[in-house]
Amino acid sequence: MGIMAMACTLPLALIHFPQWGSMLLPPGADADEERYYASEWSEEEKSLGRHSASLKFAENCRSERGRRNAILAGPATPPGSTPEHV
Repeated sequence: MGIMAMACTLPLALIHFPQWGSMLLPPGADADEERYYASEWSEEEKSLGRHSASLKFAENCRSERGRRNAILAGPATPPGSTPEHV
């Protein structure tokens, strides 16, 4: 039973999303939301403006993601003191 659980779980480590990365690899350097969502549209559809809703969605995704290192950017609590929120 445990071997079956391991055998079914290990392939998940091989799944890689270009924009978000995987368990083992970071995201691609050139992967961004606009390119990811615009790749679904042909050049003809892009020239007609049919991809604009996808680009608005990509912009919204980027704005909701927040800063990448927001936790690390905050001030550190000095040693021996209690944080204010405790």
